[in-house]
Amino acid sequence: ADLPITGVYMISSNDLLKSIELGKPVKNITLLSKDLEYANGLSFSPDYSKLYVANSDPKNPIYKVYDIMDDGTLKKGRLFYNASSLYQSSGFGLPDGMKVDINGNIFATGPGGVLVLSPEGELLGRFLLNKPVTNVAFGGDGRIYFTNSDQVIRIWIKSRPLKLIK
Repeated sequence: ADLPITGVYMISSNDLLKSIELGKPVKNITLLSKDLEYANGLSFSPDYSKLYVANSDPKNPIYKVYDIMDDGTLKKGRLFYNASSLYQSSGFGLPDGMKVDINGNIFATGPGGVLVLSPEGELLGRFLLNKPVTNVAFGGDGRIYFTNSDQVIRIWIKSRPLKLIK
């Protein structure tokens, strides 16, 4: 069933494991934030104290950041980066998937390709592509991967993922 409110939700790990074990839907879902019309991609800071959330709204293409409390709830949602001017100039690509590297930099899909944002929300650079990018992933091989409607693109980078999967 559809949720009545668009937002950021949390499922406890115990409820998720029970759901998987029983093969039944999760019943206990907690709404953490309802201030984004099209909340989409999300990622955690390296110390898990912040949650970054993309808003895939052509009228409000932004990224927000929230402080994470000890109980998992969110506090102090604030604008992290406003991509409106980039969206107007590129004409395509909305905030969507994102990943954080070991330095806390955010690689976020967005207008014109992929934005690289500092932990303070400063635009450090962009990977410009000719189509909207839907997601981003780090490989353990020193590359970053981007997906769009019909391609997987890989690029060598000097940064590393937050955690290497072995």
